[in-house]
Amino acid sequence: MDMEAVITYPDGSMVKSTARVMKQGDVISYEITEGTEFVRSIELPPPLGLFEVDEHSGQCRYRTSNYNKDVTLITKWPLKPSFNLLYYLVMKPSRDHPTTFIGDIPLGPFRVEEYRATNFLPNSIDAIIDYYYSSDKVKVPYKVVFTKDRSQFSLTSPDKIEVTIIDYRDDYFDFEDRFDVSGCYEKPGAFTWFQLVFSNPWMNDVTLELVRQGVQELLLQFIPITRIGQIHAVNIDTNVYVTVKLHDRIHLIDTYQVKRGYTISSPTDIVQKLTPEDCEQLCSSTTACYDFSYCSNFDCFILAFPSSSIIDTQYNEDCNLYRRVWFGHKLSEYVKGNHLSSILHVLQQIRNKVSEGQFVLHSAALTAEDLFIVSGPDEIGDISQEYKQGTFRPVKGEDFPLIKTGRHFNEAQFKIEKGSLTECFMACLNDEDCNTLSYCINKNKECILSGETSTTLDNKLEDKTSHADGCNIYEKSFINLFSEFPGKNLVLDAVSTVSNVIITDCAKACAQTKDFNCESFDYCSDNNNRNGSICYLHVNHIETDTAHEINRTNWKFAEDGCTHFSKKSDRDYEHKVGYSLKDDVKESVVGTFSHLSLDHCASKCNSNPDCFTLEFCETIGYDSTFDSSFSSSSCRLTNLKSTSVVNQTQFFEQSKDPKKICSIFINHMKIIAKDKSKESSPSTMKSNHFNLAIGTGAAIFILSLAGGFVGFTFASRKGLV
Repeated sequence: MDMEAVITYPDGSMVKSTARVMKQGDVISYEITEGTEFVRSIELPPPLGLFEVDEHSGQCRYRTSNYNKDVTLITKWPLKPSFNLLYYLVMKPSRDHPTTFIGDIPLGPFRVEEYRATNFLPNSIDAIIDYYYSSDKVKVPYKVVFTKDRSQFSLTSPDKIEVTIIDYRDDYFDFEDRFDVSGCYEKPGAFTWFQLVFSNPWMNDVTLELVRQGVQELLLQFIPITRIGQIHAVNIDTNVYVTVKLHDRIHLIDTYQVKRGYTISSPTDIVQKLTPEDCEQLCSSTTACYDFSYCSNFDCFILAFPSSSIIDTQYNEDCNLYRRVWFGHKLSEYVKGNHLSSILHVLQQIRNKVSEGQFVLHSAALTAEDLFIVSGPDEIGDISQEYKQGTFRPVKGEDFPLIKTGRHFNEAQFKIEKGSLTECFMACLNDEDCNTLSYCINKNKECILSGETSTTLDNKLEDKTSHADGCNIYEKSFINLFSEFPGKNLVLDAVSTVSNVIITDCAKACAQTKDFNCESFDYCSDNNNRNGSICYLHVNHIETDTAHEINRTNWKFAEDGCTHFSKKSDRDYEHKVGYSLKDDVKESVVGTFSHLSLDHCASKCNSNPDCFTLEFCETIGYDSTFDSSFSSSSCRLTNLKSTSVVNQTQFFEQSKDPKKICSIFINHMKIIAKDKSKESSPSTMKSNHFNLAIGTGAAIFILSLAGGFVGFTFASRKGLV
């Protein structure tokens, strides 16, 4: 809907403002132009906040609000006056500005509905609102006029506001970039790429744009538009591949009020969560949970009762209390609507629809038959992404975030052709001097490795690169190899200290050092408290602290600008999403735990010499956490050595519990090391989680959501292997 407002003031001055409003599901995009000012906001249903996007740069900012139950809108139109026309054009008005129906006014073929809006204009002035309709059958007015109540005096309130509805459509149309919030999801871990494979054996003449639109329409039926990024479609041989970028859930913890040094005295449940964000996600998914607290020992305290202004708390310097500052909103419905569900939960829903034959593009007569996790839009998923023996460390798409599109390097320190994007990534991983790479799907699958970084490229982009369609530049990421603990510090003597480096170089130093086994680092940015940034490298890990060197004395809330990072324990593992242990292999279980995070579960397996494979399940769709049978997660460690597709079919099956997301994690590195040396003790092995110098010729491995057996049958049938 396109609208134009003309605001007339008592002194005769006039202000003109235009607004374009688009609605998809429960998400609304607003574009407001007023003089030289332009604002684009993509607003989520309350209390989820909104995104503000710069139309030129694409830079994005997530904003929240102190909602009360009457607030339904943050965006304002016009921009500067202290009244909001959108409440009477798009949303229902708040309780502070109620409307009273006055009556219908017949004007020949036209119809006018008249209302009084209490306290609408500045200085609590009422307004008379007239909605003009071209006929009785039309639902949308062509004009709305706001007139100041003449019986109330004010020199600052406008005399009249005339809004013209220039255009209105409710059929399908291209949203273009009106809902594009990708600028808020550029960091590694904030998104994932998945690929749908459609069989087209009869070589039907498929319009790829029609396929792309069809996939988008199906996804929008159960996923908010702000979580769906780029969609690419390509037709190769007898298959159509559609690659989609899926964004993470919003950072809702920003909407909570934090009281440092306090915890809940009588929680309904206590679970272990790796980060405060994980604890918030558990609370948001639980009906009647309004408050939670999180402590440095990973304890997450949930209070799942209707919130009141007073709750029982107690002082604890190692904890923080998080309270909602808005009430009357049930977040659990936004979990079910996938605004607040995890990426894994959304992918599981897509996978279920594919496996049940429900992902059908009727307009193109195509049905999705497989689903893969891929590294980017230029990669074609196949069975090689599901499993290859001998790979020590899987490559993930977040290892190489895309930093430039439509460009490639002019000169190469190393160049290969006719390889896949994954092989290009692996070549860069194997080269310690490689920081970035360009890959061109249209130039003989050209892969060029470079020592440039994103920082140096900003100043030398035109000199070092040139435009080329179908080419992209990726940067090797190290920060995603670590779990972040915002506002925390490990107050222990660092093994090594590096000054005046950016955070990515600090992570790189820890990941690549050969002088000692770096397990974590603290990074303190340059601010008023210090001259230059400082990077502290540690041999200590918060989760594998068997010597109990980390305690409440040295694991503290950090000074301003400092953050702790610890290596992710699950990076050694092949990940088979949607699979669980068969009942007849339960005798292989060597340990069972509840309420652990995935990283905690993996660290338990890493420290157990008899553990080679683990099952991790997360509970979804629960209404309460205080049931005695409730467990937010389950972790089962096993001694299974599942090194081939054949014995994997003996050990695992697709998970059947609709309220759980289960995955199997296989540590091939540990299995191979055990088989090579029966005498050596696996528990004394130095952690090689992040050894990036993988031997030349190592097999390439990408995580597959579809998982082994169904995918293998499909791939063989389609000639992919």
